[in-house]
Amino acid sequence: MEEILRNASVIRYNYYENLPYPYINYTYGSTFCSTYDKEMPKTTATVLKRSYMKLNKKSSVTWSNYMLKKRRNSNATELLMATLNWVYGENLCLENNTNLLHVYTQNYTHFLHLNRTVYNMAIPHDRTNYRHVLRVIPHFGPMPTTPPLFDDMYVIINRGWNNMYHHSEASIQYLRYVFANNVLPPMRTVVPFPDIDWINHHTRDFKGHYRFGRAYNDLVLDTFKSDLNGEDFTPRVFELDEYRKAGSVVCAKQGIIVPIITDMIKCFLDKKEAYQVRMLAYKRYHVPLPLQAPAKLHLRYIDRATSNRGIKNQEEVNAVLQNITDTELTVQVNQQMSFSEQVVSMFAVDILFTVHGAGLTTSVFMLPGSALVEVFPPMFREPYYMWVARYADLVYKRITESKILDKREYYNIRKKIELTNKVFYLPPEVLKEKLESVVPLVWEKKYSMVKCA
Repeated sequence: MEEILRNASVIRYNYYENLPYPYINYTYGSTFCSTYDKEMPKTTATVLKRSYMKLNKKSSVTWSNYMLKKRRNSNATELLMATLNWVYGENLCLENNTNLLHVYTQNYTHFLHLNRTVYNMAIPHDRTNYRHVLRVIPHFGPMPTTPPLFDDMYVIINRGWNNMYHHSEASIQYLRYVFANNVLPPMRTVVPFPDIDWINHHTRDFKGHYRFGRAYNDLVLDTFKSDLNGEDFTPRVFELDEYRKAGSVVCAKQGIIVPIITDMIKCFLDKKEAYQVRMLAYKRYHVPLPLQAPAKLHLRYIDRATSNRGIKNQEEVNAVLQNITDTELTVQVNQQMSFSEQVVSMFAVDILFTVHGAGLTTSVFMLPGSALVEVFPPMFREPYYMWVARYADLVYKRITESKILDKREYYNIRKKIELTNKVFYLPPEVLKEKLESVVPLVWEKKYSMVKCA
């Protein structure tokens, strides 16, 4: 059993020089697929043939003509439902530290309409699933001129520091914009709400979610870069010192409010979004693509090994992991890793097994056809990563047969306290059955040999 140590601090082209099979490093725009006349593993062909989501540079939609017909016929143009259930508004001021969205109008009829229809409105409307919602407050009068004033802005709402995707669900909204940008006005200025740096300031980021979210956001913004689109469309992000100097208040003549994804489990709405995140990482870090199947599958166990979350019968589990047919085991010890280290550590994994946790966000970076086996604490199960796996074309199995041996823990379970933070017993026979069941699926879905061209 090989243990992965803290030695991945530098990302190098030869990071995988000891892989037990021939491979090529992926590069954007590679013509390898069309020139290679032999068969290759299905996963390699899938990646080489995959295209990227790109901006439609010929889109005729502008801020002045966006939803023009609806704006002309509305009772109040200052706040309207828009594409993707986003909210369009005019004369807006966002107050970050009070969770208020101020809407200004000098048309008294519009003011009366807004007062009657949106005074108690919250964005997003589902208040039970969010730590941060915007309360809409209409005003009769001119918009203030003292805060930073933009001609237009997109406000992207975050859920808060503690979420299942390390802040990644807010970053996905950039991809949603690209997906529908032919019917949306240009994204030139983005205002996060709340500012992710503000979240970190108040939570101290003890789990590292903020740092991961920052880097994930940076990766997704590669979608706007010139190498994909011919010119750079990266929006200006109003945050950090700018936000603080402005007293956390920013205004715009026109804006679109982007609520967080309403249902937490639907982090991706289309495979194109999942593949875009994956392909951007492959492009940046030059993922090694196998040219033939390995002798054994690489089984990776991420051992959380913490006092409040993990597996009690670890020795029994280790014995099972070391004896799964056609696999070779590595164990990743619980440690702080940079975003790059977490992403790159997924590239050579065929089967990933671990306890439920936000670290499974990185499973999207495994090659297509790989497998994720997720074990849940007793009395807790959520399909977050099952959906990530489905959109990323991963084999997914979950284990829900875990048990609590300490009877004192059942009080917390009854009260629904700290359901995810448990040290529990995992029946070894269940683990063995689940892992053995995914092995043939990975051989078939990942390593069956195909022609790429």
